[in-house]
Amino acid sequence: MIKRLISMMLAGMLLVIPFCAKALESVFPDVPSPQYDWAINEINEMTQIGIIKGYTDMTFRPEQGVKKIEALILAARILGYTNEANKSFILFAESMYEDALAKYNIQYKSEVAYLLYKDILTEAELPLYIGNQNADDTLKRYEAAILLTKMMGKEDEVKNSIGVLLDYTDASQIPASAKPYVEYVTNEGLMKAMEVGENVNNFVPNYPVTRAQISVLLYRIMKKLNLEIKTGIILAVNENSVRIKERESSATYRIMPDTIIKVDGYSAELSDMLVGTEIALTFRDNTIYSAESISTIVDEQFKGTITAISGTSTQKSITVKSLETGETRKFSFADEFVVTYNGAAASINSISVGDFATLEITNGKITALRAEQKDVSVKGVVENIELDPDVVITLKSSTGELTEYKVSDSVSVKRNGKEGILRDVLVGDSVKATVRYGEIISIVATSKTKNTEGTIAEINIATMPSITIKNAQGQTKYNVSMDCVYEIDGKEGTIYDLRLGSSIQVTLEGNTITKIVSKRPTQTLQYTGVIKRIKQGHYMLTLSVVDASGNETEVDIFGKLSTTGKLQTKVIDSTDGSKEIDFSKLQVGYTVVCVGEHDVDFFEATTIMVIKK
Repeated sequence: MIKRLISMMLAGMLLVIPFCAKALESVFPDVPSPQYDWAINEINEMTQIGIIKGYTDMTFRPEQGVKKIEALILAARILGYTNEANKSFILFAESMYEDALAKYNIQYKSEVAYLLYKDILTEAELPLYIGNQNADDTLKRYEAAILLTKMMGKEDEVKNSIGVLLDYTDASQIPASAKPYVEYVTNEGLMKAMEVGENVNNFVPNYPVTRAQISVLLYRIMKKLNLEIKTGIILAVNENSVRIKERESSATYRIMPDTIIKVDGYSAELSDMLVGTEIALTFRDNTIYSAESISTIVDEQFKGTITAISGTSTQKSITVKSLETGETRKFSFADEFVVTYNGAAASINSISVGDFATLEITNGKITALRAEQKDVSVKGVVENIELDPDVVITLKSSTGELTEYKVSDSVSVKRNGKEGILRDVLVGDSVKATVRYGEIISIVATSKTKNTEGTIAEINIATMPSITIKNAQGQTKYNVSMDCVYEIDGKEGTIYDLRLGSSIQVTLEGNTITKIVSKRPTQTLQYTGVIKRIKQGHYMLTLSVVDASGNETEVDIFGKLSTTGKLQTKVIDSTDGSKEIDFSKLQVGYTVVCVGEHDVDFFEATTIMVIKK
C-alpha cells in the first residue's frame, strides 16, 4: 500500500506539497504569498530558466488549466529542446517525423517531433495529444502521471506492473491503465495527494492540471533528472566507450550496458556508430542515460584516392579521385571537422597523396575525413561475415574495437597454411589482412579447434546459419559452417533435423561450428481431457483438451508398446479404487489424465488414469 500522504490546508482542489514557513516573494502579482507559498519558488525558478513563461500583462495566471499541447511543449523544454547543443538532433527529428506530423494542424510540430525522437511519444499516441479534438483539451492529473513517467524513462518498466495497490480514497476513479503510472509518480514523490473538503487523501485523476501545479511538477522532475547534454564529433568507438571531440578538447566516455543507444533515430549497438558523425550524450545525475548519433545529416559521402593536397597549413584543400567513377573533385574543409588516419584520431597534416579517403560532405565542405594508407595491414578476430549484397568482414581488434571491411572479389586466401577460398574463412578465425583503399585484398587466417556442449536454445536458418547453445556458462550464439557435418540420433542429418531443447556436442573452429552431434529429446508431459475417439487395435485415443484460455484442441495419445508389440501403458480407474484395468475398458466420454513422453512425432502414454466416467 502506498503510504505517501502529505496534506495542507488549501481552498478548493490544489496540489498538496510541503508548506514553506518562510514567506517567499513572487515575481508575478497574481501569485501572492502566502496563498501560493507552495509554488512560488518553483514558478520563479521555471520562468527564470525559460521553461514556462508569464504573459505580456506581467501575470502568470496560476489557476489556468494547461492544455495537452502546452504540456508537450514544456516536456520538450525540460528534456533539452532549447539546448543549442541539440540543434542538429532537433533538425533531424523534424525531418524524420515530417510525414507523421503533416496531418496535424498545430504550431509546435518541432517540439512534438523532438518528443517522438526521444521516445516520449509514439506516432500511435499523437491523436490523443495533438488531434484536432484533443490538442486544446486540458491535461488531467492521471494524464500528467503518464507523461511524467515517460519523461523519467520508466514507461517500459512501469506499464506492465501487476498487483498495483493505491491508498488514495478515490483510487477507483483512476483508469486501470493509468494506475501503474500513478503508483510510480507517487512513490517517486513527483505527484502527491490533494485535499478535497475534509478528505486529504485524494488523487482526483480527472482534475485539470493548473499552471501553478505544472510548474511544481516540472521543477521536481528537472531536479530528479539532473540532465546534462554534451555533443561532439566521434573520434573513436571501442567495445564499451566512445571518444568525442568537444570544441577545442576531446574526452573518452564509458558507455554502460543499460545506456540507450540510437543511430539515426533507431535503436542500435555502440559498434554501429561511425567515426566522424555527430553524437549527443545525455547525462542523468552524472550517468550516461543515452548516446545518440546522426550520420544522415551529411549531404554527401565521397570516396577515392587523394591526388593532391594544397593550401596553407590552416586553409588546406584536397583533391580526390573516385575509384568507382574516376571523377576528380576538390574540397575545402568546414570550420569544424574531424580527421582519422588508419582508424585513429589525427591531424590534417597526417594525410598524404595516394592515401584512400572517405569524405563526409555538408554544405559542400568536408566535416569528416577518414584516411588510410594505400595498403594497410590489419589484425583481428573475425566477428561476423556478411555475404549480401557485398561481402563484408567485421574484425575485432585486441582492444575490442569492431571494424567492417569490404572484401575484394579477387581476394587471396590462405587458411591454416593452405591456399583456400573466402568460404574457408570462419567466424572466430584469427586474421591478418591487407587492406587497399578500404577493401581487403588478401587474408591469412588461422583457426583454433575446440569442443563445447549444451542444449539448443535457438536455431537460425539463413544465408549464414547460427545456433545458440545453452550450458552452465550461459547462452552463446555460434555461426554454422556451410560444410558442417551433422549427426542426429546416430544418423547423418542436416540443420533441419535439429530440435530446440536437444542435447548437442559441437566442434568449433574459432567461433564457427564445423561438426554437430545431437540427440533429440523426449519430454514428459501430462494431458487431461475427454476421450473423443478410440482405436482399440492401435491402442490410440483422441482427447479433447481445453487450455487455460478456454481454447479446445484435439490431442492423439498412443499406448507405449514393447519391441514385441505388447502394451506397456498402465490404465488405472481412479473412480473405482484406483485399480488397474484393461485398455479395452476405456470408453468415449471418459475424462482421463495421460502421462507420458512427447518426441518429435507423437505422444506416448506411460499411464492413463480415468478420473470421471
